[in-house]
Amino acid sequence: MHKYGDEEFCKVLVPGLPAFEGVYAVFSGHDLAYIGEAVSLSKRWYDYGQISPRKCYLGGQETNCRVNKLILQAARRGTTMTLWFHGTNMRKAIEKELRRQFQPPWNAV
Repeated sequence: MHKYGDEEFCKVLVPGLPAFEGVYAVFSGHDLAYIGEAVSLSKRWYDYGQISPRKCYLGGQETNCRVNKLILQAARRGTTMTLWFHGTNMRKAIEKELRRQFQPPWNAV
């Protein structure tokens, strides 16, 4: 297993997300927690919210497991989670700049 593979996970459902590309930001309470990019926002959040056993092993989706674990921890504290999305075909460049500028704590170093 990878280092997040043996964690406890939650199911995250965010209905009505668009299936197009862009950059997203996750806020935990009022604090910016995570910035990411996706070809499809709905697919990305489905992947974060549905942790299957194969994602937990070496070569699996470590980021999905890590973000899911962080969402679960915030939910247990009673923290409101907010998801913002900006549709753009320049998602990689915008994500890189936002991560550099804001250094969100949930993003891997």
